[in-house]
Amino acid sequence: NNRGRSKTQQQQASPDPDNQVERIFVWDLDETIIILHSLLTGTYAQRYQKDAQTAMSLGLRIEEIIFNLADAHLFFNDL
Repeated sequence: NNRGRSKTQQQQASPDPDNQVERIFVWDLDETIIILHSLLTGTYAQRYQKDAQTAMSLGLRIEEIIFNLADAHLFFNDL
């Protein structure tokens, strides 16, 4: 099922690595920060009748994952 896709449309291949293409990654953190903040402060747990300690623990784990990802792959220390 092509659902409106043109039969002449071709997918573009990834550029050849030898072309030295620079890539820029943009991570819009607005929603991530709002959710993370609600976990860390306990407001998520309070609003949805969840265990506050578990929510805060999850928030801390997510915070660590985000930091490690940014540090290892997104050059966080270079900012």
